[in-house]
Amino acid sequence: MSFTPKYESAAAWYTAILKNSRKSKLPPNYPQPQPPAAWPEENVALLERYLLWLYADNASLVSIQNFYLPIAGHILGYHLQPHPTLDLEEGFQPVLDYLQAKQVSQRWLDMAHRAHNRFRRFMHQERGLAQLPDTLQDLSPRLKRYQD
Repeated sequence: MSFTPKYESAAAWYTAILKNSRKSKLPPNYPQPQPPAAWPEENVALLERYLLWLYADNASLVSIQNFYLPIAGHILGYHLQPHPTLDLEEGFQPVLDYLQAKQVSQRWLDMAHRAHNRFRRFMHQERGLAQLPDTLQDLSPRLKRYQD
């Protein structure tokens, strides 16, 4: 079975997500993430690479559509500077505030945190930062017993 994308690019896909998202519970004049047309070109290219990375990482289409692409787009939509200047921890706070203002469910917030973690993992790879698998991160205390 092959997948034919509905949109010609990740930027077009995210633009449609923004356009069709529910905004009825947002307070008046609440700041919203900007569409890719307002982003620096390198951020648009980053979103394209992220989508390809998600496919290569075997992310499900439903998760990409509902969580991974929207959260990454929201992060980039609030950070309108080139992505190398993005703080991967603080960059998520405006997105979290936005989701809470939209009054999404706790389950949706939990999924947003997972999507943020996946975007951070991608960004670490983009920046050339090594990340140990979870099973190797806690080895140092156990290895001390073998040292003199």
